Amino acid sequence: MVFSCPRNTLLTVGFVTSDSGQSAIVRPSRARHAAFRRSRAAPVYATGDETHELRGKGQEVTWTDESKHPVVCTEQKATD
Repeated sequence: MVFSCPRNTLLTVGFVTSDSGQSAIVRPSRARHAAFRRSRAAPVYATGDETHELRGKGQEVTWTDESKHPVVCTEQKATD
């Protein structure tokens, strides 16, 4: 899944479903990636450590990294 964020940045989120822990990898376009376990509690998609969190539901997510400034991103729709 690719999300558009402020300042023309992208957030790519991949879920690894072959692992029973349901890991997630989050790749911000201007920062290092973060890998962590996917949460089963809605509306949290995945939580990392004390410096990273991905919350969302539907087409919108809020990404918080080590800066502690939450960024709201919207899912990009595939074009035909």
